[in-house]
Amino acid sequence: MTLALACPRRVALKHGKSARQGHLAPTQHDLLAASHHAFVSGTNELLAIGSILVLLGSLTALALVRPRDFHEASNPAPRHPNPALEPIGS
Repeated sequence: MTLALACPRRVALKHGKSARQGHLAPTQHDLLAASHHAFVSGTNELLAIGSILVLLGSLTALALVRPRDFHEASNPAPRHPNPALEPIGS
C-alpha cells in the first residue's frame, strides 16, 4: 500500500485540489437532484408494492368465492302477449 492511497490529503493535493476542496458540502443543485431522486424512487416503490397487493387481493378473492355464493335469478313465468288470455289469478 502506498502512502498516497493511505492519506486522502495527499491524493487531493496530487490531483491539484486543496485539502478543503475534498470536504466541501454538496451544492444546492446536488441536494435538489438527490431529493428529487429520493422522492421519485420512494413513490415508485410505494406504487409497486400497492399494485402487487391489489393483484394478490383480487386473485385471492377470485379463488375464495364459491360458485354457490352467486345469486341465481329464478326464471319468471312467461307472460302472455295478450293480457286477455292471461289467467285471472295472476
